[in-house]
Amino acid sequence: MPPAPTLLAVAVAAAAVFRPRRAFCEETLILGTLKDFEDLFHLKAAESLEKEGVKVALKDLSGNSAHEDALCLALANGDIELSTRVTLEAVKLKNRDYGAGLASLGPSYLTGPMGFYSRRIGTLDELGEGAVVAVPNDPESRARALLLLRDSGKIGLNDVFPTTDLTLSDIVSNPLNLRIEEVPPEDLPERLEDSDALALNGFMLNYAGLKPLRDAIRLEGADSPFASAFVLREADKDKPKFAKFLKAFRTREMADLILSKYDGRVIPVFPVG
Repeated sequence: MPPAPTLLAVAVAAAAVFRPRRAFCEETLILGTLKDFEDLFHLKAAESLEKEGVKVALKDLSGNSAHEDALCLALANGDIELSTRVTLEAVKLKNRDYGAGLASLGPSYLTGPMGFYSRRIGTLDELGEGAVVAVPNDPESRARALLLLRDSGKIGLNDVFPTTDLTLSDIVSNPLNLRIEEVPPEDLPERLEDSDALALNGFMLNYAGLKPLRDAIRLEGADSPFASAFVLREADKDKPKFAKFLKAFRTREMADLILSKYDGRVIPVFPVG
């Protein structure tokens, strides 16, 4: 007759039966990331997603100088399945020029959000006849500033794509005769006192002692073509694991995490819930 099991053996066996098990990950989602910038967000989402049976594998592409091009190429080639950093503008451009077959599941966040700032007025609606408006002279920032003026009803613009090709010559209406002046980005903070309004992106604000969410009189939103998005291949967009990722990412906790870490230099623009 075999010896009776000891109390210790019984306890160990019971623990093995009743020990909580982590969800079995039935599939993997390969997520392109720019290390240090996004890993915190991605790891937070991955923690929730694993409970839904999906394991997130991060693939770092930050070693490439052209980050957005590298992410788009990796998506098109199937090296990654999803990015939260490719802009809506880039999706449209890569599909037009290269037939990349990319699609968006909606905006994620704005990096270095473009905004208007002023010492003289509290909203762009207070701009008067002939007001001086300073905008950056680099192509992307200038385009973002002009779009903000258009969306505020202050100017009309030609329909131009790529949007970075927008220039002052594309202004087709200017009912207030605004004096729109192009200024090198590094010189813009010095123009805060002698302009009625000036446009700055979020990465230049430290030089002016400004914060986007506190000081901007107008700020880019989710409809900006320069908002980053949840981007994947068109052929994959209906796969359930991507819907699960969106649910894990688009939470109030994630939005608060992004805001607290970057103090407005990165702004979540995804719907919460």
